[in-house]
Amino acid sequence: KNLVPEYKKAAKALKGVVKVGAVNADEHRSLGGQYGVQGFPTIKIFSTNKKKPEDYNGDRSAKGFIDAGLAAAKKLVNAQLGGKSGGGGGGSGSNSNAGPGEGKDV
Repeated sequence: KNLVPEYKKAAKALKGVVKVGAVNADEHRSLGGQYGVQGFPTIKIFSTNKKKPEDYNGDRSAKGFIDAGLAAAKKLVNAQLGGKSGGGGGGSGSNSNAGPGEGKDV
């Protein structure tokens, strides 16, 4: 319960930069199982590999979430800069085909 105001602050600060989302894995057990959620609250960072999110073990404060979100965004931008040949452009976003629970960068 103490986490909710912190992630809401982070989501507001990161709006338009990093997506922040929450899923109740008690209500969505298949999604929680898909991503290895065993305890609550579990925080995952979806960055370069949307199918294998990283566990977040940092500070459970708005600042901690913001720092992690910006670090993940930087990692993604660097991967796109160095890992994709043929220049930029392309579709309207990498999350357009994301399934439930995917596309949440933080």
